Amino acid sequence: MAQRCQRGRTLTDLPNGTYYWQVRAQTPSGTFDGDNGTWWSFTVGGPPQPPAAFGKSAPANAASGLAASLTLSWGASTGASSYEVCVDATNDGACSAAWQSAGASSSFGLSGLAAGTYYWQSGP
Repeated sequence: MAQRCQRGRTLTDLPNGTYYWQVRAQTPSGTFDGDNGTWWSFTVGGPPQPPAAFGKSAPANAASGLAASLTLSWGASTGASSYEVCVDATNDGACSAAWQSAGASSSFGLSGLAAGTYYWQSGP
């Protein structure tokens, strides 16, 4: 939605995003754009800021002989409002399974795991 401004008018409560603006001078002989018609831009807000560093705590990396029911745990991260967890049987740096919500908790319970090796990742 375009907002027209008058000279000296202050815009308030702009939603985050990029805005483009131009100023014109009007004379009896015509209208002339500032900067030879070049529009300027400004950005309100910015890219999302990552949360503070956090890491996995349990089970230990490469742990073996675990039960078919267990709890994954990680350290809480300042700035995170919720977490998602991926448990995957493929170690390819991607989540081939679905990310599952852990809500605001810094742990996630699993049950009914078949025998095998699993890889997991958590993220805000």
